[in-house]
Order: sequence, then structure tokens, then C-alpha cells
Amino acid sequence: MPWLVQHWPVRPAELDALRETSLQRFMDAEPLDATNSRFGFDEGQAWFAQELPGTPLEELWPRWTERCRSAFLEYLEKTLGLSPQPRALWPQAIHLRPGGLVVPRVLGTAPVSLDQFRREMSKLSPPGTEDGPRPWEAPPERLVASRRPIRGRARELTYLKSLMMGINAPLHPERLFVLMGEEGLGQKTLADWAMAATEAEGLWAASFDVKPGEGAGAFLARSLETLIQGSEADVYARCPRASRILARRVASFALLGGGARTVPAEKPLSEEEIQSALEILIQGLKPRVFFVQRVDWGDESLHRLLIRLATESDLTWFFTVEQPALRSFLDPLKGHPAVVFMTLNALEEVDLDQIVDDLLEGPRVPELLRQHLLKASLGNPSLLEDLLDQARREGALTWSGKGWIPTRPSVERPATLEKKIVRLLAGRLQRLSASELAVARVLALVGLPLGTRALGQALGIGGDPLDHALQGVVEAGLARQEGGRVTLVDPSLRELTMAGCSTPESRRLARSALNALLEMGRIHMARGRLQQGLTSFRSAVGLVAGERDSKERLEARLELARAHFVMGYPDAAQEALSEALREAEALGHRASLAQLHLNVGLFRSIEQSLGESLRHLELASSAFKALGDEAGQSMARAWKARTLGLLGRETEADFEMERALTFPATGLGDLDRGERWLLKSERSAQRHQFDQAARECLESAASFKGSGHVWYERFARLRALQAKTAGLGEAPFAMEEAWMELEALKAFSEGTGSRWLEMEWRRAHALLLSVAPHPTEAMAAEALVAWSDVQTVAQQWKFLGLVLEASARSSMLLMAQGEKLGARARLQDAFGAFQTLWSGVPEAYGDTFLERPDMRRFRAAVEGAGLRFVLPERLPALPEWTPVPRKTAP
Repeated sequence: MPWLVQHWPVRPAELDALRETSLQRFMDAEPLDATNSRFGFDEGQAWFAQELPGTPLEELWPRWTERCRSAFLEYLEKTLGLSPQPRALWPQAIHLRPGGLVVPRVLGTAPVSLDQFRREMSKLSPPGTEDGPRPWEAPPERLVASRRPIRGRARELTYLKSLMMGINAPLHPERLFVLMGEEGLGQKTLADWAMAATEAEGLWAASFDVKPGEGAGAFLARSLETLIQGSEADVYARCPRASRILARRVASFALLGGGARTVPAEKPLSEEEIQSALEILIQGLKPRVFFVQRVDWGDESLHRLLIRLATESDLTWFFTVEQPALRSFLDPLKGHPAVVFMTLNALEEVDLDQIVDDLLEGPRVPELLRQHLLKASLGNPSLLEDLLDQARREGALTWSGKGWIPTRPSVERPATLEKKIVRLLAGRLQRLSASELAVARVLALVGLPLGTRALGQALGIGGDPLDHALQGVVEAGLARQEGGRVTLVDPSLRELTMAGCSTPESRRLARSALNALLEMGRIHMARGRLQQGLTSFRSAVGLVAGERDSKERLEARLELARAHFVMGYPDAAQEALSEALREAEALGHRASLAQLHLNVGLFRSIEQSLGESLRHLELASSAFKALGDEAGQSMARAWKARTLGLLGRETEADFEMERALTFPATGLGDLDRGERWLLKSERSAQRHQFDQAARECLESAASFKGSGHVWYERFARLRALQAKTAGLGEAPFAMEEAWMELEALKAFSEGTGSRWLEMEWRRAHALLLSVAPHPTEAMAAEALVAWSDVQTVAQQWKFLGLVLEASARSSMLLMAQGEKLGARARLQDAFGAFQTLWSGVPEAYGDTFLERPDMRRFRAAVEGAGLRFVLPERLPALPEWTPVPRKTAP
């Protein structure tokens, strides 16, 4: 590949400006630049050399037609207009490559203007016959960032520059530099910059890339051969003995070996050879700064050799290492007074964002694709380049002539990069401290974004120790912190992070993480973020799925069931509880069994599967009594009172509630206190004491609010509104106040994703419409729609009592409008719910159950619509029950 060399005499006063200008090419690099360039000065002469890839213009110009030449000149003018740098406009210097040009820079003033260049080109050979292909219009062979500015390394560049400038200082203890970081973070670019900074100081630099698996003998022979080329006689004159000893190793000295065979490269170096190499480096050559890149690619013999050459030569060495855990090379250097270590971290997204623009060259890509690329790149610019280049090969990027344009909204991570990705992630994990690794492992176990508070709880740390550990994981590019929550950046990390973790440690972390997930889930639920709470509880259950004897797993299943129920998924709630019950019975966890029976009982009570509810509540009460848990007994009795009230057993219900209230509220938890107030209000409502029921609901809401349980507070306020509505009568002021409160609760009810809360809001809305004073036809129609909505949702959720209430009230509205057939249809839709409800009532409670006010209302509605009210048979498998019209009027 040809080089362009600019060579000129320079005065000492000009050197400082030249140095800065030569280094600036790294900071403002452009696509027009040469791929490789070197600057230096010696004995009053400065030189600037640039490697020129592609095909020279002087070779293509004679072939082109006038049209093609004009197109090229137009493209050149437009491209130069985007570059403020002076450039060498000579046909020999300008090279064309697919997708663009190489027009090398010059240090100083441009020797030829664009107009002069046009005139000179017009004097060359007459136009040819080829109108194409036009290289600058062809898509580039690959995406390359080598002709782009260094991004995100301002701090490192400043430090490296100060180190390189200090090499010539009289008191300069640092002479061994080790630049560490995983592959692809830009070590080569920074090493090139450091080498340019060295040359800008007037020093000679020698650079070598270690080959994969290269040993000490092969590297020494190759490097010395390069260093002494053209200076063999001088080196021999200064170091004759050392030259003879190395004659069989270094080809340049072969004649000194007396015809002896060349030593195989893999043969170990002798002590004499190492000492001879040191002598030549120190005395036989002009002083240099040695750059050795990718040290980790060599074997341990090479690592030992480099350590000796560096520490015993008193010369300046610059090493790059892509495996920061390379003990065979790094450990002997630690603590050495002349060594400086620098570690590269993953780039920030703002820097990667600039690199995306650099690589694609065209218009800014859509934000969705951009964010996808930034996350998939793991902060590694080389991986980002690989992702985009793979997208180019697969057709996800197309060349527009002005840059690359995406054809798809995302770029898939190709399988060909998986090994590299796993290697990068594994390397990052190896470099974490113990506390940082613990952070990563908790995140891996949890598998979803975790709040910092929950993370600290899982780790048992907080404050600065937690902040430092978390910062280390984030800076390593292994985790992402957004909005106060932390998550691993890549799913591959979960398995990698847990590799090497002992079973006891894994189990300990899992249980700690489980407690954190439960706490986080409870916080989400309390604040009305139900879906997030549900996700936390699901993760908690999965976290201890393999535990054989785990009370924590039973607790997680119970929380998951409650979350399902609150959101309106009773079947999923029942499934979670059933599994937990079977497991608790098998394990003999009495406390867990008591809690599980209580929750099954209360769920069934809410659904009005009343016989099953009573059975579980009695089991719960007995279990709590055996455990001496008075708070648990109080809650079981309160729910039993509510269930007995639904069965119409008023005296028994009042007795159970009185027994429940003997336990002081101060002994209950936050949720239980508010829940007990709600149960008291239900008993009051069952006795038609609606004002008292409303006051008790508001007490419940105050209790929930004080403990931060927003969802439950809104629920209690809706129940209070429903109780107030039942006793509104003809009070217009109270009606206006109720409507305002209902409207205030609407947004929250719809925003939580809870079908239960939404159903409660719909019922309050329907009730308010039903009791409005002076109802109009429009209001009656709206009330009918509202009750229809309530009935639909209640049927989906199996709230059987509410299905009957909605059907009875809507049928009465229809009958008032003369819509007898419509009324019958509403009631017939509810008969299945009635049969299910009736089949769950124990026979001993049948008569009192039918005397419930809502049951009497339903029967009256049935008979008022001209249907005969017939009690269905109690069958385990509930058959369809279709009532028939009555033969006589009611």
C-alpha cells in the first residue's frame, strides 16, 4: 500500500504548533483521512507520512468519460466542503475506495486549491470511454470507525499525553505503561495515539502486535529483526558478542553464525540470549519507546520475556492487555515503582450514540433502533461495529450514496457474535470485586429490575458500600440503572454470573433476594402498581422453585395469590393457593397452613362460595388457636362473621364479630386493621345500617392511607361511597358530593389494571345513577348500561352475588320502561350464577340464605318479569338451569 510523505525543514519555534496539529488528527478524524499516519522530527527536519488505501485517481482518470469526470469533481467539491482540513489535491495522492475517497491531510497550508486542481486535471489525458463503475457511489465493503474521532476517552487521552510528554523529563519514574481492558474497547486506537504523542516529542517509537500463541523465541527474533533492519553493521560494531550469540536466532546476524543451523522459533531462550537482547536494546540501538500490543495473545514464556526486557532495560515500554486477569504478566509488575496501570471501562451511551452516527455516516437513525443498538452493544464500540456490520451483510442496512439507512426497526444479535459476547461478559465478571459480584448475582437470581432499596436489603448492605458496589457493576457495563431500578444488561449474564457460585452461597443469596422481591412486591401493591407487584411475586416464587423445604416459597405463593385476586384473576389465585396448601400439608408447616386456610376462606367468601369458605375459615381459626396466634384468630372470626351474614345467620354473625373485636386493633398489622374495619362495615351494611357502614369504610380508608396502602384506601373509599349511596334518598347536596368523589376515584380505578377495583367503581356509578332524584330517560338508559357493564364484569370474575344484584336492578329498570322481554333476558343470564351460588350454600343454611335482602330482590325481579322462581337441585356438576314463564300472574 503506498504512502504519502510530507518532509520539510522546521524551526524550533514551530514545533509546538506542529505537535498539536499532528495530534489533533485523532480528535477530528474524518472519512477523507488516510487509514494510518505517522509524524516525527529529527535534526531540524519534520516528516508526516500517511498510508493510502484504495485506487489512485491518476490510474482511473484516463479511463473516465467527461460525464464521469464531472460527476467525480462535483462529488469531490461537495465532500471537501464538509472538511475544514487542508488536503493534498494531487492525482497521485487522492485514492478512491468503495463509498468514498481518501484525500490525505497536509500539515500547514494546502499546496493546491480546488480550482487549481480542476485546471490541472483538465490538462491531463483526453476523456476515456468508461462511465463507471463509480467507486464513490458503491457501498463500502464494511463499516469502519478508523477514520473517525476517538469517542468517550477524553480523560484517558489527557492522562496518556501527560505521561508521554514526561518521558524526557529528568525526574520521570514512570516508564512502564500497561493499558488494560476487554477486547474492543479501543486499546489499539489509544496505543496509536500514545505512539503519536511519543513521536511528537521527538522520540523513536517501535510497535509490535503479538501473534496468537506466540512464544518468547519467535517474538524476540521477529522484533529484533525489525529493529535492526538497515542498522546491522552499527549494531554489530556496538555489540559484537551479543550479535554472535543471537546469530542463530536473528536472520540479520546469520552470517555471524558460521553456517550453523537456525534455532527453531519454539526452542526456549537461553539466559545468554536474553542478556544479549537486553544489551542490543540498551546499547546497540537508538533509544526507543516500545509499544507491544495484545500481550495476552502470547504464551507464558513471552510474558516472562517481556517482564524482563521491560524491568531490566531501563527503557520505556507501553503494553496493551485485553485480559485484565492475565496473572502471568500482570502479577510480577504489581508494586513495581516504574509501572502505571490504566484500565478502560465500557463507554457511556452518549459516546456510543456518536459512534453510531460515525459508522453509518448518513442521516440519524430512528430512536427505537438507536436504543436497541446501544443496549445490545454492552458499551463495547467494537461489538457495536460488529452488530452494524452484520446488519449490513444481512441487508438490514442499505447504502444510499450518502450513508447507511436502516431497512428494519431493530437489529438482531447474530449467533456468530454470541461467543464474543459471552467472552466479554465473562471477562467483566472476573474483574468484579466480591461485593460487586454479589450485586450481579442477586440481579441474576431475581431476573427483573430491582430497586436499590430492595437490592440493599437482599445484600444486607446500604449507604456508601452499596453505592460503590453498584457503581462498579454499572461502570463495568454489566448492569443498567434507570429510574432508581437496576437490571442486568443481557440475559446471557444470568447463567454466567452464577457459574462458580457454591450451592450454599447460591441458596443464601436466593433467600435474601426472595425477601427483597417480596418487600418490593408489597410496596408495588400498596402503591397501586399491581402489574409490577404481580411480576415481583412471580419472580419470588420462581426463585425458590427448587427448594424442598421452604417456608419462604409458601409465603411467596400466598403473596402471588393475593396479587392475582386483587387484579381480578380468581382462578390463578386459587391455583396458587391450592399448590401452597398441598405443599404446606406435606411439609407440616402449621403457621403457613393457618394463613393459607384463612386466605382460601376469605377468597371464597368474596366469591360467595359460602360453604367452602366456612370450612376453610373454621380450619384457620382452629389452627391459629393451636398456635396461640390471637391476631390470626381475630381475622378468621371477622371473616367468618361476614360469611355467616351472607348466609343470613345474623345472630351467629354478630357473635363471631364481637369475639373478633375483643382482640385490640393495635395488635394487628397495617393491612389487617384496615381489613377488619371493612368487615365491620359489611356487617353494618348487611343490617341496612348504611350510615354506620360508610363511617367504618372511611375508618378503614384512613388506616390504609396511614400505612401507605393506596390501592386498599381507594377500595375502602369506593365501598364507603356505595354505602352512602344506599342511604342517599332525596338529598341533592349529598348526591352532588357523591358524584364529585366518584369522578375523583375514576382515574386511579382505571389506571391500576385491577379488574376488581374497576368493578367496584362501576357498581358505585350504577348505584348513583339508580338512586338519582328526578331521573330522566337518558339517566335511566345510562343506569341500564352501567348495570349491564357490572353484570358482564362480575360474570367474568365470578362475583356471583353481584351478578344477581346487577341483573335484578337492570331488569327492574327495563320493566319500568315496558321492556319485559329484555328484563327476562337479563334474569335468565343470571340464573347460572344463582345455581352456582345456591349449590355452594350448606343445606342447613338454605332458608336463611334465601331471606337475604338481595336474594329477595332477585326473586321479586324474577317474579315481576313473569317468570317462575324455582330452586335448582344441588349438583356437584352444575347443569344449565333455564327458568320457564309462570302460568299465573304474581
